[in-house]
Amino acid sequence: MPFPHNHPGVSAILLAMVVALQINTSVHGDLATDLATLNHRLTEAAVGTSPPRNAARLVRALSAEGAWPDIDYSDQERTAWAPARHVQQLLALAQTWHFTKDPASLQAALRALDYWCNNTPVCPNWWYNDIGVPLSLYKALLVLDDRTPSQLKQQAVELLKRANPDSPSMTGQNLVWVAEATLGRGCLEQDPELVRRTIERVAQEIHISTQEGIQPDYSFHQHGAQLYSGGYGRGFSLDTPRFAALARGTAFAFSPEKLQLLSDFLLNGQQWMIRGNTFDYSACGREITRPGAGSASPLAEACQHLILAGAPRIDELQTFQARLKQPEATRKLIGHKHFWRSDYTTFHQPEFMASLRMTSNRLLQTELVNSENPIGAFLSDGLTFFYATGDEYRGIFPVWDWRALPGTTEQRLPDPPRVRNGERGENAFAGGVSNGQIGASAMDFTRGSLTARKAWFFFPNTLLCLGTGITDTQAVPVATAIEQSLLQGPVDITTPTESTQAAAGQEITVQGPCTIRHGGLEYSFPSTHPVLLSTRTQAGSWHRINPSRSKAQVELPVFSLTWDHGNQPTGAQYQYLVRGGDPATKGRMPTVLSNTPECQAAWCHESKSFAAAFYSPGNCTIPGIGRLTVDHPCLLLIESSQDEFRIHAAEPTNRPASLTITIQGDTSTHIVLQLPDGPRAGATITATP
Repeated sequence: MPFPHNHPGVSAILLAMVVALQINTSVHGDLATDLATLNHRLTEAAVGTSPPRNAARLVRALSAEGAWPDIDYSDQERTAWAPARHVQQLLALAQTWHFTKDPASLQAALRALDYWCNNTPVCPNWWYNDIGVPLSLYKALLVLDDRTPSQLKQQAVELLKRANPDSPSMTGQNLVWVAEATLGRGCLEQDPELVRRTIERVAQEIHISTQEGIQPDYSFHQHGAQLYSGGYGRGFSLDTPRFAALARGTAFAFSPEKLQLLSDFLLNGQQWMIRGNTFDYSACGREITRPGAGSASPLAEACQHLILAGAPRIDELQTFQARLKQPEATRKLIGHKHFWRSDYTTFHQPEFMASLRMTSNRLLQTELVNSENPIGAFLSDGLTFFYATGDEYRGIFPVWDWRALPGTTEQRLPDPPRVRNGERGENAFAGGVSNGQIGASAMDFTRGSLTARKAWFFFPNTLLCLGTGITDTQAVPVATAIEQSLLQGPVDITTPTESTQAAAGQEITVQGPCTIRHGGLEYSFPSTHPVLLSTRTQAGSWHRINPSRSKAQVELPVFSLTWDHGNQPTGAQYQYLVRGGDPATKGRMPTVLSNTPECQAAWCHESKSFAAAFYSPGNCTIPGIGRLTVDHPCLLLIESSQDEFRIHAAEPTNRPASLTITIQGDTSTHIVLQLPDGPRAGATITATP
């Protein structure tokens, strides 16, 4: 039953609406003016900065009906859908007309638009129908402006309605994409209410979430609890700042709180996953199987958009932007960060960056979607990348041995296993502890019949890697892959008795102890266990890892290091260090205090720090401090300074816990820490006894 007009509830609502309207118009002026401003900015962005180079060829090749003969309009490919090229080329013709005012380009663009509106191929992958095509189509319509006949324009606008930001299935970056197309539709239809609702919908998606989107640790999840900061999250960090810049100074502008969160997402999250112009591949999800994946350069524009929008932390945004534009000339990011919501760690030093991706029963492993990433089952199993410049793995993935991903301990079967969607790690223990500069991560790993306990200690200019309890009940070979990167220059080998150099095309066994130098990094093996070194050329194709891509053979020289554990190992171990190659930055190597299935621990002489992974209650002796005992599984980092020390602790199963730490030295210290629950479960807490 409708309310009568004099109902007090209606009066209150009407009053609120009037007040809101007064606020908007008094601060931002006329909505029509704001809509015109937004339309102008969106059109400028759609036009680009220069005309496309292939326009003349596109005009000549277009048929009288408005189709291109080289496009298969019946294509049913889900990933690289051929008909999508039609709307992309339509946009190129519209852009050419804008710059040149060439009548042939305009007529060709209108013929191509007419063909699409009257034929409208449908892709079996919803993304092209609801996102990919509308994103190109709205831009072409804005650029053509009033040159499009009204009936044809209305047909095209109807197609844009496939992009629906109100759909409950739209979240994260998918929501932002459909909102962009809807924003374009709002400008085309001169509908300020649609524009307002659309921008508000995007703003609502800019929030901290334990579902999809920006996580409490500033990593990014999409398609469930799955790390995607360098994939969907990269798109989100590009497009939401662009919305902020488009809407700045209008009634549609983002609130200061949303701008703060976008700055925090870029600076506390995204920039920690980048070296040079490369976004860490382990954060890219299935996009690692696409040529050109992992480009971080566009984030410089995202920084600029936030600066234009008046976001906070401008000085830091400018530094990040400069680092992306001139990586070698700008001060590098230094520090250590563990993303407890994503079982993911990054470590930045002057000479290199290291990244680590672990697996647990909390997170989905890298997915297989639209046939992309069929053999990437091991991408979450302790994958460890080392970047000096950022180019170490660029384009390597078609020739990779996907059974031997860097940092992983796996069965060496003839073929890598296929990805099974929905898989998670088998254990809860996977986490990290950090003081912002150094830290440690560890994982209790199980894959089928293979078990291992793996730890990584991030000390100044050094990453110490330990493995223990490596056991397989099946009679199959098991190995730990240490590196598999592009071969870049000489490979120097130093043992206690000689110094040699490995030539390209070799596969040799190097007896430990030894140090192997390559690409500005130094890999050290203190035990007598042999290491397999390869500099051979490896072959493959993009099609092998992404069936929509080229079948052409790719051959690349590859540098790889492997620790072989033999057939059906029981309680096997490994120990190696990776450091920057500059002698001036080297100090004493860390001392391994324990490498057992109960405790993996090390002491860093340079920082006077102790780090440990306790898989069960236990104890360990710390040099200069005393005997430490814990009553609960945990990760610890203890900094020692004269007679004082500082304790950092984390719960690696991401559950709340009470942790009691006892240190028996010259005096006895007893500390009880309450490890966090909720969104911060797994995060580091700090105490000073």
